[in-house]
Amino acid sequence: MACSETHECASDHRSREQQYERGRELDKRHWFYLDDKMSREKKILIPAESVRQLPALNAFEAAARLGSFQEAATFLHLTPSAISHQVRRLEGVLGVALFVRRNRQIELTESGRKLQLHVSRGLAEISIGLQAVKQASDTSPLRISVAPSFAATYLSAGMAQFEHENPDITVHMEFSSRVADLEARELDIAIRHTTQTRFNVFSEKLADVSGAPVCAPQIAARLVAGERIESIPRITLAQAPGVWTLWNQAAGRMDIPPQRELLFESLSDGLQAAIDGHGLMMAPLGLIEKHLKNGQLVLPFKEKLERVSAYRLLCLNGNEMSPKVLRLRRWLKAVIRNSGHFADGLDVASHQVPREDR
Repeated sequence: MACSETHECASDHRSREQQYERGRELDKRHWFYLDDKMSREKKILIPAESVRQLPALNAFEAAARLGSFQEAATFLHLTPSAISHQVRRLEGVLGVALFVRRNRQIELTESGRKLQLHVSRGLAEISIGLQAVKQASDTSPLRISVAPSFAATYLSAGMAQFEHENPDITVHMEFSSRVADLEARELDIAIRHTTQTRFNVFSEKLADVSGAPVCAPQIAARLVAGERIESIPRITLAQAPGVWTLWNQAAGRMDIPPQRELLFESLSDGLQAAIDGHGLMMAPLGLIEKHLKNGQLVLPFKEKLERVSAYRLLCLNGNEMSPKVLRLRRWLKAVIRNSGHFADGLDVASHQVPREDR
């Protein structure tokens, strides 16, 4: 009797296992299991219906980001009517309106804004995964565009070391201050002096930039002798037109326009003009240390503009975690940490203008 009961129990157990497996096979048609290593109770389930909506979600994300079915169609190489159809299909599945349509304009509803947040994150994760798989065995060169001022300060003797430490990475580097068109995919990384961020672009701060007026010693001597600051030509960089106003505010000074202003596109040209004695320039202190130490430039005022901007590493979202880019990011941070920035204690007091004479 006991043997019979044992046999029946084993049979029932096998039957339940078979039913469970059959149910699980049916379940797979409707759910995706994210982690097979976890117990069934702890698995994260994704409805298969969500995956079937990926084309519609892609169309929705592009339209939400660009604010136009027309632009979304151009971005995805589809027709505007195809984008509109996909979005209406998604709205039908969800049972809510995602856009308010006004003639040829669209505006996200509250539900649309909520969905955009999650869909953008999801597509970014997919992009990261694709890049990680693609670039794990990538032997193409690492293409870098670097602002000349940053390169002169941090990379002049360093990139050879990076290539020596990473012999499997070939670096192609250009020096430029132009706006980097990362979406053209002609560059992997750009390093720029900027305060701006853009959608779909990963931005990582490498070094803060603090500024202060600098000039040649003969210009400082004129200021010490009592000449007004507004009578000295002002050297201004095209990419930072408002820094003098910010400095005057921080220093508690009236922002009096100069009698003459010299406008330069590049930092190196502006610095050379200051070294040659053509005027006062608001310069990034961390990048002109050698000019201050050798006496070509001096600080006529003690007030500085702290962290006015930053040098940032830029790349397309997802690329920041690729093996090559990740190694460069880590190496750059170490180089900057060990570089020895401009020290506030540098002795320039003999060139500084007394407060009452400004």
